[in-house]
Amino acid sequence: MELLDRDKIASVEKEIHEFIHSWGEGWSPREEAPEFQRERFTPFYLQTKELLAFDFTDAQSRTVFKGSKIHADTWEKFVRNFRYWTFTPVVESIRVYPHADNAAVTLYVDNYGKTNDGKEFKARAHATLLLEKHNGKWVIVHENIWGPVNE
Repeated sequence: MELLDRDKIASVEKEIHEFIHSWGEGWSPREEAPEFQRERFTPFYLQTKELLAFDFTDAQSRTVFKGSKIHADTWEKFVRNFRYWTFTPVVESIRVYPHADNAAVTLYVDNYGKTNDGKEFKARAHATLLLEKHNGKWVIVHENIWGPVNE
């Protein structure tokens, strides 16, 4: 395992913070939620059967996603159930654990949505991500999102 010097660590952390910001924007169609397209978020994920995600929204939902297709199919449909949707990483909560071409990240994300009948969905969730660099770009290879957070 390659050890990183202080400057390289700072550079990797900056890249990952930018990645996390873009990832949140990809998941935040706002008033375009009913037309949400998976192409907004798929560039942030490994696009193979090896993608593994543990995501929790409620007791009736699928919680284990093995492969990029089931992940995209499920979440595209979920977001389309809202007339407004945002997924906002909480910047001050981001912790990056960098290595050469991979990293672990922990953070909170604030989810906010409104359904067609005006009901609001608000939940802070905890996320743990494992990222790898593929073709010079970071991608999520493992995602674990759990909420709501009760501290």
